[in-house]
Amino acid sequence: MKRELGIGRCGLACCLCSENIHCRGCGSGDCPDKEWCENRKCSMKKGIGHCFECDRICRKGLLSKMKPYGFTEFVRRYGEEELLNCLDRNERNGIVYHRSGIKGDYDDFEDVDELIGFIRTGTKQKPEPKKIEIFGKNYSGHWDRERIACRGVVIQDDRILLSYETKTDTWMLPGGGLEDGEDEKSCCCREVSEETGIIVEPLSCVLEIDEYYENCRYETKYYTASVKGRCETRLTKREEETGMEQRWLMINEAIDIFSVHASYDGADEMKRGLYLREYTALCELFKKN
Repeated sequence: MKRELGIGRCGLACCLCSENIHCRGCGSGDCPDKEWCENRKCSMKKGIGHCFECDRICRKGLLSKMKPYGFTEFVRRYGEEELLNCLDRNERNGIVYHRSGIKGDYDDFEDVDELIGFIRTGTKQKPEPKKIEIFGKNYSGHWDRERIACRGVVIQDDRILLSYETKTDTWMLPGGGLEDGEDEKSCCCREVSEETGIIVEPLSCVLEIDEYYENCRYETKYYTASVKGRCETRLTKREEETGMEQRWLMINEAIDIFSVHASYDGADEMKRGLYLREYTALCELFKKN
C-alpha cells in the first residue's frame, strides 16, 4: 500500500491502485483519466479536494459505482485517516483491492452499508437498518393487524423525489404496500415507478419506521435507490382522483414541508401521521435536528 497517495477525489483508493504503477495519485494530476473525470472537474470547480468534502449528496461520475461511493461515504462518517488504516490492515490480511483487472474484493457489493461494514471489519456482514417506533394517541396497546410498505429515497442532482397530490396538497416519499409473494426491493421499485414514472434500482434498506394506531401496526421500510430510466405511471383510482404527480425538491425544502406535522393535529390525523413519519425519516437519514 502506498499510503502517501491517499484517496482520490471520487473516493477510489489511489494508495492501492495497480492500474498505472507510475501514477503519483489523484492529487498529483498524473491520473490517466483526469481529462474526462467528472468528479475531478466538479470538485475543482467547487474549490475542494475530494467529493467527501462536499455537503451535497451526489451520485455523479464515478460515484454512480458502489466502490467509490462506499469509500466516499466511509470518509464522511469516520474520516480519511480511518479509511486508510482499515485499507492497510485489510491488505495485510489478504483482502485485495485489484484482483483481476480493476475488480477486487471491494467490488462485490450492492449495499453501501455492507461495503462500509466490510471495510471496517474485513468480513462480510449485513447490517440491520435502524428502527424507529411511533405510537399514536389512539393506540389500543396491542395490534392484530399489520401492513408493510416500502418507500424509495431517490436523490438526483441534489434533489429528492417526492409524490405530490395536487388536489389535496399532500406530499410523501413515493412507495406503497407490499403485495403477496413480492420481495421488498421489488415492491419499492414497482411502487416508485407506478407513482412517478421513474424506474429505480433499490440499493439498501436504510431505515424502518413502525407506527402503531388503534389495533394496527404499520411497518415502513425506506430504501435508497438510484434512477435507471423512465416509464409510464400506473396510478390507482384514488391517486388519479387526488392528482398525484412527481416532484423534485431540495432535501431541506422537503424537511420543511413535513416539519409542520403538528399543525394537522385534530384537523387531519391521517396527514399529521404521514407528515410525522416522513419528517422523522428525513431527519434521521440526513441527520437534521
